[in-house]
Amino acid sequence: MTTQIVPQKPTSFRIYWQALRVYSFPASIVPILLGTVLAVQQSHRFYLLSFLLTLLGGVLAHAAANVYNDYYDYKNHVDVRPEHGSGVLTQRLLSAKQMFDFGTLLSAASLACGFLLLLMLGSSSSTGGIVGLVVVGALAALLYSMVLKRYALGDLLIVLTFGFGFSLGAYLTQMAPLKLASVERVLLLSLPVASLVDAILHANNLRDRLDDRQAGVYTLANLLPLAWGKALLMGLLFFPLLFVVVGVLGHLLPPIALLTLLALPTIVKAYRTINVVGTAQAHLLFGLLYTLSLGLSLLAR
Repeated sequence: MTTQIVPQKPTSFRIYWQALRVYSFPASIVPILLGTVLAVQQSHRFYLLSFLLTLLGGVLAHAAANVYNDYYDYKNHVDVRPEHGSGVLTQRLLSAKQMFDFGTLLSAASLACGFLLLLMLGSSSSTGGIVGLVVVGALAALLYSMVLKRYALGDLLIVLTFGFGFSLGAYLTQMAPLKLASVERVLLLSLPVASLVDAILHANNLRDRLDDRQAGVYTLANLLPLAWGKALLMGLLFFPLLFVVVGVLGHLLPPIALLTLLALPTIVKAYRTINVVGTAQAHLLFGLLYTLSLGLSLLAR
């Protein structure tokens, strides 16, 4: 006589935790750290509470985007297999309504962080820019999943929001002097992080290129021939290292920024495997080394 073991449904906490896709959070954490360091470099002041609210609000906005993405991909029949997305909807662990409500709760919490930040900053020169970034970020979390990702615009949106928006937002919340030259510098030094965050999305789209095409979703990964798609991933992964080397030679970056070359094995592995989690790890390692090197150069002054 054999006993059949019935798999138990995960606890509610584990289900909601799974829906967050926490492994992807470095995509929002790293640019916020970078923007903060660049602000401190310029103003020589650090506002801990502003940083914590920015970090919390950014991660909550990212989490909301992940949840909304699961919801709309499920509703539009893009995610159909158990392993698609976070697996929460495709494995029937939550209903679609529960997932949408969870995303709305996360969005509201993120906006609350933004509101508290604005109260703290008062009428500083950064306030207008922060309001704009919060509004754009809130819209992007919905528009990416609802519309833009279906028409090969997801890469552009991810670069603008996660690559540049988070860095610039974190810079502004430290109340650094708002000058055009300063903003241009933040955007320029955010390029390596923007490239790697798009690499995460592109690796995901390469993995799902056939499923996306069948569902009527068009991405760069399924519009380009596979060989070109892999070449694009190579460029997105290795451009940051080239940027650092050229930046050091051109005196844009301090020599200690060459620490980022320690990320080379992780980047090579991410390219060889075309693995989403591996690409996220490459983004995290490079981003932390890059931000750390800029922070250490500040201490050395």
